[in-house]
Amino acid sequence: MKDLPAQAKLLPLLDAIAKGRTDLSLGGFDDGQIAWIVQSGLGAACFHAAKENPENLLSHHWPTLTSAEMTARFIAAEHREAVTEIIDAGRVCIPQLILLKGISLADETYPQFHWRPMRDIDLLVRSESLARMEKLLRQLGYRQTSELGRRAYESHHHTMPFFHAQRGVWVEVHHHLISSRNRACQDRLFELAHVFRQVRKSRFNGRDVYRLSPELQLAYLAVHWAQDFKEIGGMIAALDLIFLLRRKGPALYWEHLLAWVHRSSTAVSLYLLLSYLDSRRLITLPPGILHSLSAGQRVFGGWTLAAAHKIIDRYLLDGAGFGVFLSRRTLRVTWDTLALPMPAACKVLLMPVQLCMPSPLRFH
Repeated sequence: MKDLPAQAKLLPLLDAIAKGRTDLSLGGFDDGQIAWIVQSGLGAACFHAAKENPENLLSHHWPTLTSAEMTARFIAAEHREAVTEIIDAGRVCIPQLILLKGISLADETYPQFHWRPMRDIDLLVRSESLARMEKLLRQLGYRQTSELGRRAYESHHHTMPFFHAQRGVWVEVHHHLISSRNRACQDRLFELAHVFRQVRKSRFNGRDVYRLSPELQLAYLAVHWAQDFKEIGGMIAALDLIFLLRRKGPALYWEHLLAWVHRSSTAVSLYLLLSYLDSRRLITLPPGILHSLSAGQRVFGGWTLAAAHKIIDRYLLDGAGFGVFLSRRTLRVTWDTLALPMPAACKVLLMPVQLCMPSPLRFH
């Protein structure tokens, strides 16, 4: 059995959540770690992982996690109710309403809906339904608003976000799955014709809806996670994948997914996320999957893969702070440079140049 790499401090928490344990001890966590767990969206899942350990009731961390659990339940209920209202209102005028990301995964794959934190509700509709969808949201009390302004969304993968002031709920209406700024936008599995072939009829709160196939969902969450590098909430995609594989893994058509992503940008993102979770023994994959993904990408391997895994451990999972020499910008540039499709030696030489360049002039 291969040895585990040096553990992230919060890896035991992720392991307990992934394995469905409820006896996790909070004794090894300090105040800063508990605060980070809550801030990064893992508070409700942590509460569940620790709820049947009687020692935790005496911990001064317990009120913090109890509060996080209650807050998560309230927010989840608002989102569930909002989606149900939208589905009911659009039953006639929106013939194919597709749930994306958190709202789909929370309902279909998570053990409890409120474990999956959501900043917004993501919906995909066909282009001919886009205007009707926006009109429907306005009739339900949503208003479009953004600091970026309407012009910024002319080439975006979703329209300007909608906000419901009374509910405190944001909705994004997608007409494509990923942004043109994402490296994977040219990959054929994200072409709309292919996307709509991978839409499956489903149910949400007793209503008919549609979702992406498990294979496409797996690729979709990986490319968003890898490209939109965020230390706060960055491990939510890991939980998404863990629970998606637990629920859908036995029936998942890996051969289809591997064929779709071979030698694509998506293969890079998928290999990075799957290899991390596999190396930390958080998932179990069918034999040969990682080898096939590795052979289908030329970005991560050897020290570059180890370095990316370490960044995930330290900054996404453990929430390590930043300083003068290693700022948030430096980390982001390092992450982007590691993901460039070039030999590892070139990345080493390019790194100082990347750090000196403003974002528009850097290699992406």
